[in-house]
Amino acid sequence: MDYFKYLASLLPALVVVVFIKIAIRDIKNNRIKKRIASDPVHVNARITQAVPGTPAPNGIVNVTLDYEFNDHTGRVFTQQNVVTVVKTMEMLNYKVGETVPVMYLRSDPSLNKVNLPRVF
Repeated sequence: MDYFKYLASLLPALVVVVFIKIAIRDIKNNRIKKRIASDPVHVNARITQAVPGTPAPNGIVNVTLDYEFNDHTGRVFTQQNVVTVVKTMEMLNYKVGETVPVMYLRSDPSLNKVNLPRVF
């Protein structure tokens, strides 16, 4: 029965750890977005793989994209497993071979993000 006593203190600690990890990840992502916005280069990337998720009742769907683009020096960069939100009616625009706008940091093209308009 001591097992339940330890479980009662372990479960809240686990929730706190998960919350802290999510907060740290969000802070890190916001810093990267600000760095990209400080010296951006806008390009169109070619979609190499697109996997749609299940549509939500409010008309949006998560799409997992793999894309590649050439930076300003001509090197090819590939980004995989980028999850973005699009309107369900615009799903035909996100298939293999189509382009998607991407923004990357001029000094480090490996720091890039899909530059789509906000859905909601």
